[in-house]
Amino acid sequence: MTKKKITEKERKELRENAVAKEFYRLGKLLRKKSRAIIFYRVFVALLVLFFCSFLYLRKHSETNIEVLQAKLVSRKDSVVKKDSLPIKSSPVINQKTYYTVFFKNEDSHALAQFEKLKRSQEFCRLIKKMELPDTKIISDTIFRDRNKLAKSNYPYRYAVQLGAYEYDFLKDYKANLIWIISLEDNDYYKYRVAPFYGYSTGKAFLSKIKLKETYILPYAMN
Repeated sequence: MTKKKITEKERKELRENAVAKEFYRLGKLLRKKSRAIIFYRVFVALLVLFFCSFLYLRKHSETNIEVLQAKLVSRKDSVVKKDSLPIKSSPVINQKTYYTVFFKNEDSHALAQFEKLKRSQEFCRLIKKMELPDTKIISDTIFRDRNKLAKSNYPYRYAVQLGAYEYDFLKDYKANLIWIISLEDNDYYKYRVAPFYGYSTGKAFLSKIKLKETYILPYAMN
């Protein structure tokens, strides 16, 4: 069996292929080394940056601690100096106390107000004598005046009549009355609670005080 001779052309191709493969191998190896070198450089740069940051933060924190300690010492000294000063007592404001009378089950319509408890108790006894619902006395710091009652533009106003009497029971308390009004009509003295803005508000008031005889009348303001 005879061996086939390799022609010059084939030899040239083999050499070129071998050279190309060697160049490819060397290029691949260089790329790997280049990536390794880049990674190493980045790693070293990050390490140096981290170390420098650590040193800076450490130095900065130590400075802050020293400043904070100095502030605490200064504040402590100021507190000690402040505590060493004599304490001035603040003036006590004495609020005036009033005694306001309401019906027992109702808190929105004050019947009368007094500066002395004894006089408010006399008023309550008089209300009981008139056979009206039970009352209560509230210690109050608010001065109440009929002229300062809340007003409304609601066109329909009503009054709840408490009773009509031949004698003017409340003649000595006219200056103390708040929601109670009195009027003389045909030799009778009539006492009413007014004004109620709307019939339903007057009815709600009656349901709370439990008046024996109920009258809700139109009310004309003077």
